[in-house]
Amino acid sequence: MIKNHYDVIFLGSNLSTWVAASLLAKAGLRVMSFPSPHCPCPPWIPSSLFLERILEQLAERTLNHQPFHLQVVNQHTRLECNGPHSLTEECQREFPSCHAEVVHLLDTLQQWGDGLQRAVLATGGLPLFGLGSRLQFRKRLLKEKVPAKIIQQTLADMLSTSDAAGAQRTLASLFCGLSLAENPEQLTVAEAAMLWSDLRRNKHFSGPALCSLLEQRYEQFHGAIDELSSIKSIKQQNDSDLVVNMKGNRSCSADHYIVADRPAHETLPWQSEYPEPRLLTRTTSRFAPSPPALLAQTLIIGDSPVVRLIFKDKTQGCTIESPVSDGDDMDTFLGEKISRILPFCRYELDSPGSASTPEGGQNVPPVSFPGIEARIKPRRNVILCNGRLTVPHLDATGEVLTGLSLANHLTAGNSK
Repeated sequence: MIKNHYDVIFLGSNLSTWVAASLLAKAGLRVMSFPSPHCPCPPWIPSSLFLERILEQLAERTLNHQPFHLQVVNQHTRLECNGPHSLTEECQREFPSCHAEVVHLLDTLQQWGDGLQRAVLATGGLPLFGLGSRLQFRKRLLKEKVPAKIIQQTLADMLSTSDAAGAQRTLASLFCGLSLAENPEQLTVAEAAMLWSDLRRNKHFSGPALCSLLEQRYEQFHGAIDELSSIKSIKQQNDSDLVVNMKGNRSCSADHYIVADRPAHETLPWQSEYPEPRLLTRTTSRFAPSPPALLAQTLIIGDSPVVRLIFKDKTQGCTIESPVSDGDDMDTFLGEKISRILPFCRYELDSPGSASTPEGGQNVPPVSFPGIEARIKPRRNVILCNGRLTVPHLDATGEVLTGLSLANHLTAGNSK
């Protein structure tokens, strides 16, 4: 039997794992990947300090980006971000009695979000791997003048006690739409600040293009790759050692095993519950007639729970995302939300099988940035790598950040 040993083996794939795998391969580690046949990838990924650092490390300067144009539409207001009018002008129109307070609140969130991102980068990523990393992160927050209380304070608490109470519903819709949280009680001020910081950068990248780039770079850096279906079994030799048995009388092992998703988790030799994010993602066929040109590419509709529409192209349908609630007739729920904005457009939803629901209908425990509730290390050398689990309310930025944090952690450990 042919047997190879690697520093890291990736089981399954998502945006987080491709980020980590490409960076680890570039760092010179021996990496093996068994990607999933259908790798989920966000349609658009906002720019962030984390994504800029990754593109810099990969020497990538040609990835195309577009302005991050977004609108929040509910029964009372239509707030536009990164459109033809300044934020101050938008707030003056929509919140005439408290526009100065709203602008001040959003400016403060941007300052905190920028500081949080610098703190995370300076400490090597999210403090997921022990008390030492958490203490180092807290120390860096002081240097960036970011109040530590916002890591635990909920956005709902901040909005209810601010002078911008007149805009509370619209701001709650904005941040629930950016994070896909069901309500502002689930979202910390720190998460909201980082999301707002990303939005104000006013550019985002194609998710499929970024995933394709990461896979190309991985292969250029001599990362090994095979199909997940080529795995016959994974056997446990002792408390920590695993052996991956493959078709063709081959096998491999590694110092670390990175698990991306449920299908990959099910190949492991022990039984344990896989925590899965609650998120409904649907796609539509082409709208007929096409949506008005005045609509932004990203559209957040209604109050909590919100619906987010992301148009690839106004003539090619869109991706529809929303938090999932048990017992809801989701087709009716989505139809009512969309018809308020596009009453004369006809469309077809894809099958409902794309909704993610935890086993047994259990709710995923709310997480507070930067900690997690899901166990990221079910075994000493097995790590879950899924941004939707690690920092679910940071959306696509959370997936990028999770991959970067894992790569930095394993690279530092390998150099010792």
